[in-house]
Amino acid sequence: MKIKSATYFLDAQAAIDASLDNTAEDEIYYYDGAEISSAPQNCINVPVDGFYSYFQSGLNLLPVKLDFGNKAFSDAVQAKIAQSIEEIIELLRKEIVNKIDISKVNQETIESAINPLLVLLYSVNNGISEAESALIEKVIQLSLAVYEKNGFAFNNATRESLVEYWQSFSENDLINNIKALSVWYGLGLILNPKSKTEADKKYFEVLAQSSDLMEIYNNYHYITEAFPVKYFDAYIENYTKALFDDGFFDKTIRHQKEAVCKLVYFTIMFYERNKSFLKIYTALYDIYRQALSRGLSELVLWLYSPLLYCHNSILISQDDFAKFNQQVDKPLENYIKSKLIAELQCLPCRENANTELVKVGFVVERVLDYSLTNVLCALLNNLSTENLSHYEFTVYDLNFKELGGSNAEAVAKLCATGFKYVDLHQEIVGTNEHFYSILDKVVKVRDKIIQDDIGLLIATNGRPEVNFLFATRTAPVQVFWTHGNYVFDCDGIDKRIVHYQTEDYKVSGFEFIEFEIAADYGLQNPKAYQDKALQLKQKWPQETIFLGSIGRLSKLESDSYLAIVAKLLKDNPNTVYLACGSGDSAELKAKLDRLGVLERFYIEGYVDPGVYAFVIDIYLDPFPHGGGESLQEYRARTQQGLVVCVNDEPVRFLSNGLDAYVLKASTYIQYLKRQDNAFKYERPESFTGKTIMCSDVPINESQAGLIAYLLEKYNNLFYAIPKNNPEFSVFIAFFPEQKLLLVDVEDMFSYAKISDLYLTFYNYALRDICLIPDNIVHIQIGDFLVQDKTIGDLWNIIDSGSPFAEAVIQLTAGDKTGFDTVEGRRKAFRQFHELAGLDAGQMDALWNAPGSGIEKEKMVCEMMLSNKGFAELMTQFTLLMCNYRTNTSITNKPLLAPVLNALYNDRNVEG
Repeated sequence: MKIKSATYFLDAQAAIDASLDNTAEDEIYYYDGAEISSAPQNCINVPVDGFYSYFQSGLNLLPVKLDFGNKAFSDAVQAKIAQSIEEIIELLRKEIVNKIDISKVNQETIESAINPLLVLLYSVNNGISEAESALIEKVIQLSLAVYEKNGFAFNNATRESLVEYWQSFSENDLINNIKALSVWYGLGLILNPKSKTEADKKYFEVLAQSSDLMEIYNNYHYITEAFPVKYFDAYIENYTKALFDDGFFDKTIRHQKEAVCKLVYFTIMFYERNKSFLKIYTALYDIYRQALSRGLSELVLWLYSPLLYCHNSILISQDDFAKFNQQVDKPLENYIKSKLIAELQCLPCRENANTELVKVGFVVERVLDYSLTNVLCALLNNLSTENLSHYEFTVYDLNFKELGGSNAEAVAKLCATGFKYVDLHQEIVGTNEHFYSILDKVVKVRDKIIQDDIGLLIATNGRPEVNFLFATRTAPVQVFWTHGNYVFDCDGIDKRIVHYQTEDYKVSGFEFIEFEIAADYGLQNPKAYQDKALQLKQKWPQETIFLGSIGRLSKLESDSYLAIVAKLLKDNPNTVYLACGSGDSAELKAKLDRLGVLERFYIEGYVDPGVYAFVIDIYLDPFPHGGGESLQEYRARTQQGLVVCVNDEPVRFLSNGLDAYVLKASTYIQYLKRQDNAFKYERPESFTGKTIMCSDVPINESQAGLIAYLLEKYNNLFYAIPKNNPEFSVFIAFFPEQKLLLVDVEDMFSYAKISDLYLTFYNYALRDICLIPDNIVHIQIGDFLVQDKTIGDLWNIIDSGSPFAEAVIQLTAGDKTGFDTVEGRRKAFRQFHELAGLDAGQMDALWNAPGSGIEKEKMVCEMMLSNKGFAELMTQFTLLMCNYRTNTSITNKPLLAPVLNALYNDRNVEG
């Protein structure tokens, strides 16, 4: 196609005259009116009333200019005609592009796809920069289709036109023009699909030279179109080599920062993070080590967060976090201590001038509508209810601009707590400039915090500024607040705190102080969320039950977890799974496809957790990396809801815990299937049959139906709620007619030692015990009753002050002193056996006889379940537990006020 341009004339003679004047014959002249037989070959008659139909095929070059010639139209009429023709041309361009079906391209149809694209490319007015997105994207899509089918043969005219258009681009045309680069790349691949490796290399070399970052950012969808996820490795490898070439360290710091921005920040914005990001980490880590050895302080600090995003956002185990700490955090700490402290004359802070008022500073990387900010806002709201007259709080927002900075709405929400907020970036840098100096900023941040007389500095990890503040001793007391990374370590950390209950931090070897945050999660208007959830659910059949979770997709990739999800989906055809979270889904989809459930597993992406809390019927918490704030928010919004979690009792203690996980989820599904039966929960005024209930006790509405369902399903279920304390309730289950599932629970007593709220006896019980709703405490009977050998551990449990301990004391010795000696404990133990109707001699003979422990345990359990004394004892025990819980103040983990007091008493300052 040598024709490069076309003009439409309203005056036929003017078209002929123009054709005769142009001897190059590289234009077409369309004209309105009657056909003129003597017109030159490149003058084509297209009457206005047939304009649309003539060009509809996509094989004729669209006009890019309009000429009225000698037609005597007024300016207003000319404008109207021009507008009408332009609208028709715009409509034609869209229709022609949309008609090109890439999925059907083969050797027979390739010409019908290529020619319309060439027509449209040649018909672009004012150059390729004005081409519409759909056209550029179609060129890229066709090029990948041709490449993946190993190329096609073209007739000579088509190939000649392709080569001509492709060769019309100079390298200067491609730099800072993503559209031109995309078309050049696509046409080159169509012409020679075997050259993709070389084409990829050239593509990224040009992209690396482009200095117009806004041009790249605004047109990044063409890059992701050319390099979708399946070619992401080629994207990383080629882009990395082009950006970090041999001359990288000869460039200015501005160019070095731009290179990091292009590779990391733009990639994060436009691709879901996946394991291939580790290749970026590997490349950047090499640059990081060289920057440290060369003493390039600004580059060292600039690389920290990109390294973190390409490692700790991909690998989520504590071992992986520890590796990052050793490879990145510790070298940065050493660099700060060995070079920057002396170079910048960073003297350690001194004791606060005001000893009566302790100033507390929270340092946050940025304020967004995400869990870190939500938790901080909840904490600040909690603080307003505590006695903190001798404390003053300030939130210092680093507001780093590399990924856009803080969000105005989230900042407003934080400020609404009433505590002081300081935008450090605005105050110190003063602009939204992306490539500011982190080193200059952090030095001034440190100076400000010291000038503000902050006595207690609390920060999370994630920014190099935090490492700098800790390592240079910015406050008398410096506290690391973890949100899941328990192994982060930097010189200068005095204490560590965590705002949720966990034992996971014990693997780190560090001590963490736990405290509670009562988060409201915006619970004041649940109906608005419920209404939106109802609308979303209408996309599926009415009987659909929604399984799901909220959080990063990488947490769902466990083979064991996915096997359970697949079993539940296959066993229950009316269920679907909603995966609500961001991340790369390729590996996840591949696993689901192999499991045969991909079509019923919906990846919803990032969602509003307030809405999806009411979409998801049963929350299947993933493992081994479970939900954090997202799970707590789900439970809070749904008033506990239906949650299956490996950390819930008894799943976490059963050797067949995953079977229990499946059984619990399956029971919830069966319950939801039968909700139409409208289970009615009634509170009898007195005990009836084998169901024990205390009257006039309010119960969580979301659990009532499930409780009724369980009481109906298992008629040997004992259920009790203390009359004055609905938060504490008890199930005790006996199933003598069913086969017992016996489990080894050697570690049970160690758990009982640390539990000062509940969990008393653990039974070798039935799988069915796991059917109990999550917000109900389990009274479980086992070792303590049946195995005399465990008596050595008894004192530790009795001394815990738990409801369990008090009940045992009251049923046996009467007070704690009866347990002071081994003989006293043995006596109390035997008393308990006798109360249960068990013969102590028979028990001793049984345990001392040869044979396996499991067989003995089974026999003891059968002995217990076969006598009425045991049931009576459990009734007494339950009521004692309830009364003790109702009448005794049980202290939860402390809120922040006492934690602050404890932290500040351990100051670390220079004299």
